[in-house]
Amino acid sequence: MFRKIPSWVQMVLLSTIIIPFAIYTGGNWLIGPYEGNFGIMGFFFSIYSDALQAQPAAWFLLLAAPMMALVWRVALQKRS
Repeated sequence: MFRKIPSWVQMVLLSTIIIPFAIYTGGNWLIGPYEGNFGIMGFFFSIYSDALQAQPAAWFLLLAAPMMALVWRVALQKRS
């Protein structure tokens, strides 16, 4: 099923779920419990609501992994 979906779409979809989850988990481990309401669901809601309000930090967080992969791909293609 996933072979029909382009890899960049898979990367974007996974990074919008996995990156915030990793940040939430790492933050709980390093800093302490999330101070907002509703735990991880509140964290996800605040990130996605900020993204819908066009906050640059939220977009940077959600698209960091696909952009890193794109930069590496372009750099490796230029090198060859």
